[in-house]
Amino acid sequence: MSPEVFKYAQMLTGGIQLPPQFQQLNTDKLTQQFQQSQSLIPPYFAITRASFLHKIKNLACPFIVKQWSRSVPEGQTCSPIDNPNAPELYTPLVFTFIFMLITSLIKGAEKGFSMDFLYICILKFICILFFEIVICKLCFSNFGIQGTYPILSLLSDFSSISFYLTIISLFSWNRALFYVSYLYCAAAAFLWTLRTLNSEQCMAQRQTQSTQIITYFLLILAAIQIILLYLLAPKCY
Repeated sequence: MSPEVFKYAQMLTGGIQLPPQFQQLNTDKLTQQFQQSQSLIPPYFAITRASFLHKIKNLACPFIVKQWSRSVPEGQTCSPIDNPNAPELYTPLVFTFIFMLITSLIKGAEKGFSMDFLYICILKFICILFFEIVICKLCFSNFGIQGTYPILSLLSDFSSISFYLTIISLFSWNRALFYVSYLYCAAAAFLWTLRTLNSEQCMAQRQTQSTQIITYFLLILAAIQIILLYLLAPKCY
């Protein structure tokens, strides 16, 4: 830490001595790391109206998407504007907000809404995404797939479940419509998970002896998405 910054920090803290580890911080290195993190996040929010609608179509009907260029060459970035199959966080974030809003309205109609309920829903959703990402990173690392699944990309893949939850919640007022929408969204979410996690670039780095294990693991992940759809979707019928 430079003497000027250290002096200013002491002035703000009333002359309190800062711990040695804070005095030895390399501000240039911290600035560089911060700038690198800034360059990683914006591409996941690069989107236009056309690419947003295209992404919704891909989520709603993943079985009709013929061109599935999910992988990106090493050292290159792929904007969701140019490739709607590329991972992005804008669409999942929008539908997460809509899903939380619909869930709150349903709970309010039942006169059971409270801020604690909303906090628990948000915390539950975040914890589920966290554990899915951790499990994926650990398992793929053990299977010999290294550095091909960025955390933000996995977050984009798994948080897309919010789209299907939104669709199901819109029909949760009727038992028949709920199960029809659930079955359709379950099939779509199953296929979406398989196609996003089974990118050609990542699977090309499989160890030969682990190919069958990875296939089963991807099927389990896709099946977990189906279970989560049923557990998280509101039911007011």
